[in-house]
Amino acid sequence: MLKVIKNLSSASNTLETLEVVGTIELLADFLITNSKNAHYKEISNQVLSAVFNLCRLNKARQEKTALAGMIPILQQIVQAERPLKEFALPILCDFAHAGKICRRLLWKHDCLSTYLNVLGDPYWQVNALDAILAWSEPR
Repeated sequence: MLKVIKNLSSASNTLETLEVVGTIELLADFLITNSKNAHYKEISNQVLSAVFNLCRLNKARQEKTALAGMIPILQQIVQAERPLKEFALPILCDFAHAGKICRRLLWKHDCLSTYLNVLGDPYWQVNALDAILAWSEPR
């Protein structure tokens, strides 16, 4: 089922419908509750791909994702798991651009430390700096 959701999320004409039916909250909850599952890496891969597609270029869905509790999970993945970092870090960096609610949640979860840790990775430096800059701008 996760693969189906991931594939549906790759079609732009399905994104709004997926959002309306609560897919973001469902995926966040599924990732949170299955952290001890033996297939967690595969589950994470499917969920993060779908969340990445849902959040890309949509601040409202980014905010929903942050409110669904995904920030700590994304932080853990960014710090620990290289292949999944490709999906988790762009989502986490986009949160800094999403609005006041997301920025408040980023502060709550000490995401600045995560962004600063990423500065050591040349591939992700620009994303992290951009997130820090967007976060620090008054709005």
